[in-house]
Amino acid sequence: MKRGFLTNEKAKRFLSAPTSLPVKTLDDAEKARVTLSKANDTTKVLQSSSKAVPDKKKSSPLESDDPWRDIEIRFPGGGTQCLVTDDLLQRLVRTPGGCPQPIKDSDLGGNYRISPTPGKGLGMFATRDFNTGDLIVNERPLMVVPRIPVGVLTDEGVLDEKATKTILHQAEKVMCPIFKRMREEDKKAFMELHNSHLQDGSGPILGVIRTNGYVFGDEAETNSNASTKENHTSIFKDLSRVNHSCSPNTSHKFHVSTFSMQLRAARDIKVGEEIFTTYTDILEPAAVRAKDLTSYQITCACRACLDPDRSDPIRAAVLKRPAIFVPMQKDFGEDWIDPALETLSRIEQEEL
Repeated sequence: MKRGFLTNEKAKRFLSAPTSLPVKTLDDAEKARVTLSKANDTTKVLQSSSKAVPDKKKSSPLESDDPWRDIEIRFPGGGTQCLVTDDLLQRLVRTPGGCPQPIKDSDLGGNYRISPTPGKGLGMFATRDFNTGDLIVNERPLMVVPRIPVGVLTDEGVLDEKATKTILHQAEKVMCPIFKRMREEDKKAFMELHNSHLQDGSGPILGVIRTNGYVFGDEAETNSNASTKENHTSIFKDLSRVNHSCSPNTSHKFHVSTFSMQLRAARDIKVGEEIFTTYTDILEPAAVRAKDLTSYQITCACRACLDPDRSDPIRAAVLKRPAIFVPMQKDFGEDWIDPALETLSRIEQEEL
């Protein structure tokens, strides 16, 4: 799962393949702790924003007939404001036992602190020792919204600067009513997050989303169409404070049943150690990672970035690794064992 919102080349290509889809009602939502918003501000914006760019030659829409649903996920003490695909909403309202299911009290915190970290603003730090696989954070998002702006028609091909700014402006208008529905304390937490998109035409809400969003993974995205994968991005009060490393010490996964993101230790972590995730593909060469990180205004100074001549070949070998699981075919014999152990050694060496 990737961190970010419109920060890589694939996402930028999607900007020229938008969709204009209505927000509708769903009776089944009444059976779950999922509320369809009664406000129609988002619907009006989605319907009107298709006129934002002159009607010239259009690119084909996203290969999805999935309408977007304006909803709130309710849970004790708060809720998450969302604009989600109908596919995801159907999963939520049909989750066995209802959605969201309770988070265990033991999962609700006390494992970390949010504190200043040199050169990075705030970061997350361990307040106890963790073994590999231990749960660090289990947090529900403040907001879940489309990763790619919806409802804007654009010219075919690469977007020029004017069209890009128009799309960003319209995307801000789509996000505004969602933000306004948030509780005051959630609004405050949201706006206190870092914004690295102050100069590119993003509004204040969209800028925070683009800087801090975690893209949903396969647990939440079930549509088999590859072009509609990773449709949503989620913003958190604490998880969005986790800083980047090209050798992260955690992994994360979104769980639909609890509507929460779990952050777990990818290796042993000592008390006082900073907790890291990654905002880019850590197996790419250092130069590619550096380019991806520019949208976050990050110049990474980790060991791998400071010594790419040593690190890049190791990561390339892991990327091209042989299978590290037991092959199903019997004719493999034991020939796979040594290559798999070598790959595991490289992963440990690079702290991947």
